[in-house]
Amino acid sequence: MDIDQDFNQEFLNAFEQGIREGKFKVTAVCNSCKEDRKRTIECNCTIKLLSCIDG
Repeated sequence: MDIDQDFNQEFLNAFEQGIREGKFKVTAVCNSCKEDRKRTIECNCTIKLLSCIDG
């Protein structure tokens, strides 16, 4: 379990860094800004990889 959690955290960190560097174009749906269904990651929400990506 710990190995999976460490891997997930490492992946999330890399993903967040990629977003900051502009490598990904991401729209997010986050709990704190649900009034705007589609927003870029600059909505200042905590990135939750699965729950915040609007597929």
